[in-house]
Amino acid sequence: MKEATFGQLLREVIGGTPAEVAVKLLIAALALLWNNLAVIGAAVFIYFVMLVIDAIMGACLSIRNGGKWNSGFFIRGPFKKFTLTAGMLFVAALVDSMVPDHAWIPDTPIFIAVASFVGITTLLDVARKYGALTGSQLIKWLEAKLGNVIKVNDDEVGV
Repeated sequence: MKEATFGQLLREVIGGTPAEVAVKLLIAALALLWNNLAVIGAAVFIYFVMLVIDAIMGACLSIRNGGKWNSGFFIRGPFKKFTLTAGMLFVAALVDSMVPDHAWIPDTPIFIAVASFVGITTLLDVARKYGALTGSQLIKWLEAKLGNVIKVNDDEVGV
């Protein structure tokens, strides 16, 4: 019997061209992510709405500060946040699939924690941009309510 390399075995098991393998891996990743997104679907929808609002407010802030409209940045910024968030949620879903099933462990605890963290930080970012545009003190109220959970210094953010 001829010994096969790991790459040859992988090609025989998965099969197809590199593009087909990439599509199969993407579909598997989306299936894994979709199971967890179904649990928190409304929260994901609200996150994407906040992402759009964040992009619009960021563009308004840029124009107010003397910048010009940049369609490329307007698209790249939210896309970058979206891909980073999807990556974080995918990794959290992978880790959650390794958590043993016990009655005292809730379903997808790590995924929900990561999604909550992303949602809170996005809310704070939108509130910070809202405060910069309108002069509102909403961000200070939100940080006071959140206490020591998430505290961001405005000087570090660069708003």
